[in-house]
Amino acid sequence: MIGLVFGLHCGAFHLLSCFWRARGVDAPPLMNSPILSARPSEFWGARWNRGFSDLSRQLILTPLRRTPRLALFAVFAISGLVHELVISVPARGGWGLPTAWFLAQGAVLGAEKSRWGSRVGLAEGWKGRLLVWAAILGPAFFLFHPPFVRAVILPMLAAAGGRAAP
Repeated sequence: MIGLVFGLHCGAFHLLSCFWRARGVDAPPLMNSPILSARPSEFWGARWNRGFSDLSRQLILTPLRRTPRLALFAVFAISGLVHELVISVPARGGWGLPTAWFLAQGAVLGAEKSRWGSRVGLAEGWKGRLLVWAAILGPAFFLFHPPFVRAVILPMLAAAGGRAAP
């Protein structure tokens, strides 16, 4: 699953960016070496899917800047709903799990930016890097839930010449 996610987001989308830039279109890559993220806010705000980050900043974060926690959770809730459309709908199951995963990401960013997070150094050094990957990979079961794996991923791999889907 990790290979598929990175292959699509960092591989295929990068090639698409190269294709458009070769034709003179200003289409910067969506991903900016996400694996190098030193803290969750860097991962989500500057390295992962910068197109969505830029759009979210413009349409949600800036208009709601007076209520930053609401803005933060609105961005992650909307992202969760978008992922319900591309993960749970095709799988016909696992409803709410992708949204829960994205809301958990918002909670991690909230913790990183809190006074407590600053005090314990959640945005620094090894603690920041550990927090990024623990938050993203630890609960990945919620994002890529069993109905999605059974109904979408295994048949796709079988069609690509992998083992037959159960």
